[in-house]
Amino acid sequence: MAARKGFLLLVAALGILLAGCVRGMTPPPPPAIAAPTASPPTATPTMAVSPTPVPTAEVVTVEPRITTLAAPLDRREAELSGLAWHGDDLVLLPQYPTRFGDRLFTLPREAVEAFAATGAALPDPDPVPFDDGGLHTLRGFEGFEAIAFDGDDLYLTIEAHKGETMLGYLVRGHWEEEGIVLDADSLATVLPQVNLENMSEEALVLVEGTLFVFDEANGPAINPAPLAQRFAVPTLAALDPWPMLPLDYRVTDATAIDDEGCFWVIDYLWPGDAEKLKPAGPSDRPIERLVPLRAADERIERCPAPTLALVTAEDGKARNWEGAVRLPGEGFVLVTDTYPQTLLAFVPDAP
Repeated sequence: MAARKGFLLLVAALGILLAGCVRGMTPPPPPAIAAPTASPPTATPTMAVSPTPVPTAEVVTVEPRITTLAAPLDRREAELSGLAWHGDDLVLLPQYPTRFGDRLFTLPREAVEAFAATGAALPDPDPVPFDDGGLHTLRGFEGFEAIAFDGDDLYLTIEAHKGETMLGYLVRGHWEEEGIVLDADSLATVLPQVNLENMSEEALVLVEGTLFVFDEANGPAINPAPLAQRFAVPTLAALDPWPMLPLDYRVTDATAIDDEGCFWVIDYLWPGDAEKLKPAGPSDRPIERLVPLRAADERIERCPAPTLALVTAEDGKARNWEGAVRLPGEGFVLVTDTYPQTLLAFVPDAP
């Protein structure tokens, strides 16, 4: 009897011990999910959708009407790198405003329209004070490259480098009573998708509260999956990038969207860049064209309008077009950066 009682006590003890072990082996509850944190855009984000190849599209050849600008923008060192409309003022963006006493410049719309219609001489550009908040002292600063307006708010890209690595930045500003003032604290980093000397983020387009930023190099040989990087307005918080169709040459600026949701980018080649860009298309002569695009279905695709191929200069010199705006109902206005000199052109719409 005593032996049986001892046996039962032993079994009970073992049961208690096993129960404790089982409780000890129960997995702990899952940890709480941390709130997402913002991260800077990356040079090679993964995308579920592959970029669409450039479809066959109509190309129309057009003859630009070209003029020079009055002082102080009559010299090559003006390095005009962007254009944008602010109301009825055409804003001309020098790459280095400090060369002009921290100023941008404007031309009145009526004068631009008169030049487009008849070739009338343009007036002297009006200066606009420009406070960059000290951003020209950024390490490796290579100048302002693109500009876009949203009312009195504006956004610019900056090109820079760190050692041999190219960098891009995006910054917000405002047109105040005394001029343009940038908010240096709004600075956002935009990493180029390919590391090519003197090439980064050259074009901006504002579409329904989102800024699309375009890399200069998008050809399939050097950038197999090109992306349009996206940022929320006005915070400049990074959003998921969208794939875009490849373009062989340098994308140097973009117009604002039109009523159909289309915008045009300058796609330009100086033959000396052929080895760097490795284009699939012609590379033994200058290429100067405006390619219509749109943001749709979470990608950048071709807009159903003809590409405009500019008649190139008779002397064979490439014209480094780096600024573009629409002149609604008429065509486009372009400006050059340095080469062969500072020029302004009117490019008519396709007939």
